[in-house]
Amino acid sequence: MTAMTDTVRRYLSALASGDLEGMAACCTATAVVVSPVYGTVPARSFFEQLHADTVSANVEIIAIYAADDRSGRVIAHFRYQWERRSGIKIDTNVLDLFEFAPDARIERLKIVLDVHADEEIIKDSDAGSPQPDQIIAARNGH
Repeated sequence: MTAMTDTVRRYLSALASGDLEGMAACCTATAVVVSPVYGTVPARSFFEQLHADTVSANVEIIAIYAADDRSGRVIAHFRYQWERRSGIKIDTNVLDLFEFAPDARIERLKIVLDVHADEEIIKDSDAGSPQPDQIIAARNGH
């Protein structure tokens, strides 16, 4: 599991620094992100949207959990401080659920935000944030 957890650490470091190429390098060409903010989109598109919507971000890793069944799954639990271009500032705990390709690159990423963050995103209508039914659909992988 070391290669996958190393990939997760590189991804979170790139996320915090706004390094689009660094995030993309952690993923396969066909990787998909399921986000409560941007929906289910190709990873590259997600990174570009996130970058365009972000003034600043900080990531503080709380824990990284790797499945012990060789399923290629890792969960990252971290504190995410995010300032959006709309002026909204979000300070929340996040769970990123990673699924990996055999080469230890990310194939699928599902982002789970706490309820408080979801409420802030819903209020952020100036940034084109989704409505509650879209957030529920993203949570369910649709």
